[in-house]
Amino acid sequence: VNQKENITQCLDDTISAYKVLSSMNIVEPTSSINISSKHDKQPEIVYYYADESEDDKIKLVEIKNAIDEEKVYAVKSLAGCLRKHLKEVMFEYRPFPDNIGGNDCTFVSVFVQLFLPGIAAHIQRIGEMGY
Repeated sequence: VNQKENITQCLDDTISAYKVLSSMNIVEPTSSINISSKHDKQPEIVYYYADESEDDKIKLVEIKNAIDEEKVYAVKSLAGCLRKHLKEVMFEYRPFPDNIGGNDCTFVSVFVQLFLPGIAAHIQRIGEMGY
């Protein structure tokens, strides 16, 4: 069994568990591994942040409803599967200075495109919306 099959099975199992919880009304329902909810609120730009020192050049855009809980759950599930099956290459602990904690980083970008292409396309549309 190769790693792609391991990750696919892990993700399928996680999403299946999510569906069971959904059917028990413990979490919101979902429909597939490429999670897309019929109840999604449409993303909308709610504020532009401009830099007054650069002739009000827009520096940041705030987008409401950019990603729903189901998509977040799917990406977090993928990160968990990557840590389980590819920890040595997809996970990095980044300590803060003076040993006061740190961040646990799992690199998911390419894998979101591979395993969750609908979510990857949604994220790209949100980026384009802000641009």
